[in-house]
Amino acid sequence: MAQLSDNHRGSPAAPLAELARLYGVELGYRDVWGKWRESPRESLIQVLVALGAELDQADVLAGGKRARRALEEAVEVRQQVLASRLLEPVLVAWDGELLPPALRFSEGGSGLRASKFTLHLEQGGEESKELAGEGAAAAVWRRGAGRVLLWSKLPFGYHRLTVEVRGRAAQAGREVAEALVISAPRKCWGGEESGRSWGLFAGLYELPHLPQAAGLGVERADLGVDDFADLGALCRLVGEAGGEVVATLPLLPFLGKEPLDPSPYRPVSRLFWNELYLALDRTPEWKSCEGLRELWSNPAVQEEARRLRVVERVDYEGAFALKRRLLLEASRCFFAGASPERREAFAGFLEERPEARDYALFRALVEAGEPGKLGGPAGGPCLAESATGGPPGGARGPATGGTRADHTRAFPKELMNLHLYSQWQCEEQLRAISAQPGAAHLMLDLPVGVHPEGYDVWRWPELFARKMSMGAPPDRFFTGGQDWASPPLVPEASRAEGHRYFIACLRHHMRHARYLRLDHVMWLRRLFWIPAGADPAAGVYVRYPEEELYAVVCLESYRNQTRVVGEDLGTVPPGVRARLRRHGILGSWVFQGALCPRACQPLRLPSRHVVAYLGTHDMFPWAGFWQGGDIEARLQTCQLDEKAAKRARAMRKRLAARLAEAVAGPGSVGMESQLFECVRYVGQSRAPLLLLGVDDLLLETEAHNIPGTGAERGNWRRKTRATAGELRTAIEQAGAVLREQGRAGIGGFVGPNTKTQE
Repeated sequence: MAQLSDNHRGSPAAPLAELARLYGVELGYRDVWGKWRESPRESLIQVLVALGAELDQADVLAGGKRARRALEEAVEVRQQVLASRLLEPVLVAWDGELLPPALRFSEGGSGLRASKFTLHLEQGGEESKELAGEGAAAAVWRRGAGRVLLWSKLPFGYHRLTVEVRGRAAQAGREVAEALVISAPRKCWGGEESGRSWGLFAGLYELPHLPQAAGLGVERADLGVDDFADLGALCRLVGEAGGEVVATLPLLPFLGKEPLDPSPYRPVSRLFWNELYLALDRTPEWKSCEGLRELWSNPAVQEEARRLRVVERVDYEGAFALKRRLLLEASRCFFAGASPERREAFAGFLEERPEARDYALFRALVEAGEPGKLGGPAGGPCLAESATGGPPGGARGPATGGTRADHTRAFPKELMNLHLYSQWQCEEQLRAISAQPGAAHLMLDLPVGVHPEGYDVWRWPELFARKMSMGAPPDRFFTGGQDWASPPLVPEASRAEGHRYFIACLRHHMRHARYLRLDHVMWLRRLFWIPAGADPAAGVYVRYPEEELYAVVCLESYRNQTRVVGEDLGTVPPGVRARLRRHGILGSWVFQGALCPRACQPLRLPSRHVVAYLGTHDMFPWAGFWQGGDIEARLQTCQLDEKAAKRARAMRKRLAARLAEAVAGPGSVGMESQLFECVRYVGQSRAPLLLLGVDDLLLETEAHNIPGTGAERGNWRRKTRATAGELRTAIEQAGAVLREQGRAGIGGFVGPNTKTQE
């Protein structure tokens, strides 16, 4: 770790560097251009305070002897805290092999008489071992200590280890501590597979309604946004064309209040689904609930639904308002007259997901406009109040007519029921999608962050650094850096609770996904923290317990039979990609990032260790890229000046000519022809999975999202201009091209669309 400059006597730089080391904060980093960037002093101090350092920011920033003394005292306090731990809170047993853990006995190794280790297995039962004399001393932390295996064949899972140590002196007492033991395979599930397949990437909100195109022929409740019925139909279409995967943007919920933030990468929670995507016309209530059918048949509702379908960009606010009215009526019918079988199924959902009640309460009070009554989570006064059936005021709205506000002022008890019902039905529909025979598998996307005002931050406030934001430093695509406006997880807090929150996030997605994309996978090693109000370039890297986090990923991947893909784009620290390969996690190759304008070969082909993407949600699609849409966007957002933009346009034109000659040959003309020639060329690579974007195939020109911009750009709202028939034709054409390259379909890589539950 580089040291802060220390150019004058008495400088506080040395104790600041030591304090940063003790908290896992990096003093600088090497950017994508290879240049060393030193962390700003003010940002370092703010991050250290957020991590728990006992510092007065004003005193430390003032400098001088007073600042040095404050830093030295903070260093001493941190050292004492670390020294007081008998052992670390989390241990890893790769492939079931557990070494004696590093112990910090108060008397030191020479004073240690015996160590007793008791392992409480996740599956039940316990085992004990005792080390005495030299064997006990070998388990005590000291540099170069010899170690032997405590257990060599632990079952995979989350176990509890209790350690008891006793000193040699007669008056010496004993010290006891506990740790979580993660016994995990070294590689994720599927990490040894070598087949080659292809799939489709699409944002669910952008697609035309698909069930009729897939041959279902069922009336739809179309609100201008696709739903899980359309996702299932898309999986069937891609499977029929020979594809293996349908990848989506995150399917997680938005914060249900206006102005609505539609970013799928700032969800209200990473543990629940977006009720907007629930296919209401695929629920039993659609047929059995008279009030729901009357509401849907109401002329005013039909007119609003038609408006939502024809607008060029998704009107999330309008769609949410209407969907909420329909869901409210459906949930009323369910709770009033569901069959015993369905009530039993609902009770089973609540037993499996008890946190759903907290989530439903949170959403209900936020949407009722009474967030002040949220109080504290899990056992706080609001939960107790809701259990008595005495929700805050507000009258039940009528089934038809009235204003938008009238219908969102239902009793929070009914709003709670709405969200409980919605989450249950979302789980049912996603389970049905993942079990479709002959259909493409799902690749779900787990974002790295959450909304700062969302459920997860409210429910587990101690896990998040709420005065910080996560982001990324400047790179070639985003020269000003990125602030994702999402609070980062506090590493030590996550360790203290055994990474339960992260485990729950993985399980929520993996139970339905054959593949899971981990957004910004570099966070498993380090994450860029940006103090509130600071420029993104002024951020600081904070280290995370990567050994433990990779073990969690490998174990959950193994248990759920889900292959893991890491998004490793941007500033990637040395060793991260080697670590991904070591654990059987696929990296990411993106066409635009692999272009080499000045090299002999203008395009580097992907390796067997990555998923190959034609583009990402933060990039312009194929046609927009070659038309220079990204250059114009960077010019408009002041990331380029006119002179630099002119150079970029000229270079893009030369690159297009060189790529066409190298990939397609001199006779290839037209944007669509060149696209499929490029698909054919990349399809020959060893990449196990090639993902084609719907936007690329349909020659769309606008990006899903332009980082650094907001509502003025209409991010995450663009609908495709194509019809369902045109989409089907494009998918079939892509499948035909890739069959020529030997890219197998469903049977060629992972077999039928089912998961073996252990």
